[in-house]
Amino acid sequence: MESEGHGEIDRLGITTRPISFAEFHTFTADTGRALPPCPMKSPAEGVHCLSWDDAQAYADWLSLESSKIYRLPTVAEWQQANDILNMEGTIDSPYIARHWLGDCADSGPRDDETEPCMLRSIASGGAVAALPGDTRLDDAGFYLVRKLSRMSIY
Repeated sequence: MESEGHGEIDRLGITTRPISFAEFHTFTADTGRALPPCPMKSPAEGVHCLSWDDAQAYADWLSLESSKIYRLPTVAEWQQANDILNMEGTIDSPYIARHWLGDCADSGPRDDETEPCMLRSIASGGAVAALPGDTRLDDAGFYLVRKLSRMSIY
């Protein structure tokens, strides 16, 4: 039993740059998923022209490959990381202006938590919008987070 004011929180790590074309290419070669249709200037450049579904499939694949749980950041995690690290200023690709997030952005009620989202969150210059998960955007890339450890707080 935890006393008031005490508890545990998850410590999370977030990638400090968008997932690169080279990293995404490894995923597509392993899974047979199609490469994004936009041109690539450098394998180290942040991958773009992706849907939320593409980004989520990569996170699921990386989790299986690494035996660690990777996922897209939530709106709150993205905003906190952006405040701390100024993420918008660290983007290494001039093509990426938006980033897919893990939150469901549906405005209507869902019957239960297993019902799929119709709209997904996407960040752009600090603002968050909602789009269908299969929407492929020329300027959308993604970061990932993973749980590092649990930390006790007192």
